[in-house]
Amino acid sequence: MPSGRSWVVPLLLTALAALVLSTVPGGAFAAGAPASGGVASPQEAEFHALGMSYAPGEELGYSAAAAASMVDVRSVPSSQALTLGITLLPSGGDALSSYVQSSSDPSSSSYGHFLSSSGFDTRYAPTPAAYASVEAALRAQGFTIVHTYQDRMFLLVRGNVGEADSLFSTSLVQGLYQGHAATLPSVQPRLPASLAPYVLTVSGLSQGISQFRTDVRPMAISAGTIYPNFPHFMYGFDDLYNLTGGPNWATSQTIGLLLWGGGYNPSDLSSFAQTLYPSDEPSFSIIPVPLEGAPAPSSAAIYDPSGNAFELTLDMEWSESQAPGATLMPVYVPDGPASNHYSPSDTSLEDGLSYLVNNSTVSVISMSFGTTDGGDPSLQASFDALFQAAEAKGVSVFASSGDNGGSTAGSPNTCTSTSSAEFPASSPWAIGVGGTAPQVTVSLGGSTPPTLASEPAWASSGGGFSSSFAAPSWQLVGSAAVEIETVGGGQRGIPDVAGPSADDALYYNASIQGGMGTSFASPMWAGLVAEMDALHGTGFGLLTPDLYRLGVIEDHGTPPLPYNDITQGANCIWKTATGWDPVTGWGSPKNALTLYGDLIHGLVNMSITVNPQVTNPGSSVSITVSVVNLTGVPVSHVPVTITVYSQPPTRTNAVVLATIHTSTGSGGSAGGSFIVPVTYLDPKILVKASTLSAQAVGSGSATFGVSALGGYWGALQGLLTPPVSYLFFILCIGLATVLGWLLGRRAAVPVRTPVTRPAQKPTRTAPPTAARRTSRPGPGSRPPWQAGASPRPPAAPRVAKPAPAAAPAAATPSPQSTPASAPAAASETPPATEEPAWTGIATYPVTKPAPAEPEPAAEPSAATEEAPAPESPAPEAAAPAEEASTTFGDIQPQADTPAPEEPAPVEEPAPVEEPAPVSEATPAEPEAPAAPEEVPAPESAPLAPEPSPAPAPDEEPEPPTPEPAPAAPAAPEVPERRAQQKKAVARRKAQEAPPVSRPPPKPKPKRKTSKS
Repeated sequence: MPSGRSWVVPLLLTALAALVLSTVPGGAFAAGAPASGGVASPQEAEFHALGMSYAPGEELGYSAAAAASMVDVRSVPSSQALTLGITLLPSGGDALSSYVQSSSDPSSSSYGHFLSSSGFDTRYAPTPAAYASVEAALRAQGFTIVHTYQDRMFLLVRGNVGEADSLFSTSLVQGLYQGHAATLPSVQPRLPASLAPYVLTVSGLSQGISQFRTDVRPMAISAGTIYPNFPHFMYGFDDLYNLTGGPNWATSQTIGLLLWGGGYNPSDLSSFAQTLYPSDEPSFSIIPVPLEGAPAPSSAAIYDPSGNAFELTLDMEWSESQAPGATLMPVYVPDGPASNHYSPSDTSLEDGLSYLVNNSTVSVISMSFGTTDGGDPSLQASFDALFQAAEAKGVSVFASSGDNGGSTAGSPNTCTSTSSAEFPASSPWAIGVGGTAPQVTVSLGGSTPPTLASEPAWASSGGGFSSSFAAPSWQLVGSAAVEIETVGGGQRGIPDVAGPSADDALYYNASIQGGMGTSFASPMWAGLVAEMDALHGTGFGLLTPDLYRLGVIEDHGTPPLPYNDITQGANCIWKTATGWDPVTGWGSPKNALTLYGDLIHGLVNMSITVNPQVTNPGSSVSITVSVVNLTGVPVSHVPVTITVYSQPPTRTNAVVLATIHTSTGSGGSAGGSFIVPVTYLDPKILVKASTLSAQAVGSGSATFGVSALGGYWGALQGLLTPPVSYLFFILCIGLATVLGWLLGRRAAVPVRTPVTRPAQKPTRTAPPTAARRTSRPGPGSRPPWQAGASPRPPAAPRVAKPAPAAAPAAATPSPQSTPASAPAAASETPPATEEPAWTGIATYPVTKPAPAEPEPAAEPSAATEEAPAPESPAPEAAAPAEEASTTFGDIQPQADTPAPEEPAPVEEPAPVEEPAPVSEATPAEPEAPAAPEEVPAPESAPLAPEPSPAPAPDEEPEPPTPEPAPAAPAAPEVPERRAQQKKAVARRKAQEAPPVSRPPPKPKPKRKTSKS
């Protein structure tokens, strides 16, 4: 017989084991009702592996509290159609959860290693036999199989209420739950023995418990609106695209989007590509997937009662804008009933999520919707199991944190004092994205990209702490651990990160519109990670552990910092703080390249040395690149790309002068040489070095000068440096103004073209002063730079109005004598062999004395081709010349002094001899004078007046022949010239007859005219 105390040791060991098993948190033995016999059921064990608590019946959508609070309860007809979603248990119990966590743990050998679709199906998917058993059991009960999937994680079936009541040993009732229609099992349902070993959850038995919402709100475009491509500049996304000196696009990636409603209007996406999507980025493609009878994309989508066409459109545009060239896969299911605010069923959304998880091309999933955290445990367990299946394949999952300000508000901006987180952002297997309200600085005219000025929190950003998920271990680090443990009671805190949500733009319903909501932030982050996936060559899977690891770097303030820490603003319940907070998480990305380098644990520093620092065109420079890690240790054997730019690149269209591909040696250095082009005239050249590989990523830049003007370049640089540049600019403007004034003054002076005039007697030539006066532009003329403007009207008619006398002593000529005695005005074209070369400036003729010898007759010019023969009584050669002169350039030259309205009455002059005709040669090509020879003048030629014979002593002398006016009016009409010829004949007859004494005419007073 053993001693009296020998039984104590086994008893103590048994008690200790019981104590340990009862206090294991978050594992298979967490709190919850055990199955019969004290062993946890497979469903309970999986709930715990997902980080959830468990109560019997929750896997089938049963909630005793919800059933007790339902009002207006009535039975559901057994013939009513019913759709069920069956989520199966993964193989190996909690092995899938463990694998996903280890693949995101840098200390694990599985870190960064993900499975292919076939690899997942082999290791963690339900077995084909289990899947077949579930299908057979459902068919035996009368259900029809609707959807099956390759990974065998989900199954969609249809039947009726009677078949479901019989299979799950319950009865479904309907009524009002929290003000809207709902259906619930009246008693706790149970899984039949044929399904219990394989099924994790069944959705569809309860409906209306989960109220899904998007809450995104349209708004007007404002000056501070954030456009889809602004994150390129605000957060340094361009550094990723141009990391290796050329564009690195996300053309190999597919972004999955999950929603419900009527789809989207394809023309809106086409217009978005032409307006808000940069033209230098590759085009994108869309693969729409409407499930379960949802309508195909069309222009009718904007009339969908749920309003989710707006939501789906912005999800597509904002995710694509951050991942240029990626393929979009919007998967959407039908609206729910109007009595349930068009909220879809749990079953439909699970089906849509399963479709994305099973598509091997999808690398990122974004969900811009939410429901109350903890409202439906069966939905949450199904989503989490599918999230794990996606993350095991390297797919990252994002979800917006909601627009309720972190409270239980029924509508946005209606704050209450009760905190409420939203699912799926509250899931530990998703990345929750909150909202910020960025303020950007945009230059006038858009000459420089927008920059981030400040970024407070968005007041309606969802956030807080989950009621159903405990905080995972990776979240309890740094400032997040302090906040979660002291304020959140150790529960999962959201959001994890944040992005623009307050005032964003999209193209919708044929116009650019604005909107607000965390629905913009989630697809923005999804697009960013898709771009990183393209660079990395593989996905990141469960990304949150790495995001929190980088948060600790943010807490320590060790540069380069990965996030913009949001420390201003609050939502309805919580305030922002240094580090992590339940409004914006860790914040927005500070620089995408830094974030990417940290995520792959390969961020390096690169420094560049250029020798010499200033060179000349045609010379060679030496470029040396040094690569070290963040602790200063040289990094060897990594590829280095050296790119030489003619100017700092802002987008992918920068001018590249040279690209050098090399690699670092054992000392972490790489180098090359570059010859500056001989024709290069810019003052600087930019050199950028980058590395992109699985073990290292980073970039660096430097500039060197090019002295195109040798030693004078320093002085020129001083002139171009403020404040000297301001004074230099003012001096240049002053010099340009003075030069312009001088040139304008010179242009205003008319060009004087010399014209050869017929020989006249010196006594009949107008005084030089009068001739000079006619050469100046009149008051109605316009300078040449005003061509096309309407000139002032002439002071007096230019036809049939004689010019005033040149001097007071000279008598006023008669209209008949004016064309004969006066030299041609600006309207007259000299009868030369070639037309004058017009200069664009109106010319005014100058009267010159007659040459000693008469000029020989010249052939008529083109301007006088219509002149009549010598025997013709009507000279018409002057008419075409006047038209060409007065209409050129729409500038009409005017005489200096306006002509009087009426000529003074004069006596007819005595007959005169007709002078010999002479030709007026053009100034450009004067002809050689011929021998002087008397040529009979045609009758139509102008007549020069001769002095009258002396009168008899007893007769009254006739008035003297008037001097010719310096500027003659235009040629009279043909009838007047014929009258002049008749009067000339009469004058010759009068000279033959004896003179007759006549009294002198009484002069008529001149009429005063006003100056124009």
